[in-house]
Amino acid sequence: DTKDGCTIFNSLTIIAGKPAAFWIENQSKFLVPNAASDWPTANNTEMEQMTNLFDMIANENDVSHDSHVRHAVVAVFLLRSFRKTTFYKDSNISVDETGSLSKEELVIGKLMYRIRLIKD
Repeated sequence: DTKDGCTIFNSLTIIAGKPAAFWIENQSKFLVPNAASDWPTANNTEMEQMTNLFDMIANENDVSHDSHVRHAVVAVFLLRSFRKTTFYKDSNISVDETGSLSKEELVIGKLMYRIRLIKD
């Protein structure tokens, strides 16, 4: 799918642009929607920018089953690809290259998945 061939890099670029530790430490800010804030909110700090990015995901219930499956497959592919890099090691996170996904990888995967939902 040509559309996915291009959009796969959006979530990869955003996640790889910060150390894994950043995403793990701030996961609660990004995985729990912030319904209390008015839109648009300030983008003065990098944390505000990232929080606003994840707050843009308002259509999860409207995404088709096939799109959910496609996003999940892409997220798992990217997670497995990260294992071949120093992404986790640079944050002193140990990941077994052949085992099941670690709890840290699952957090990163959830974040990638949510970023992918923005495009739908």
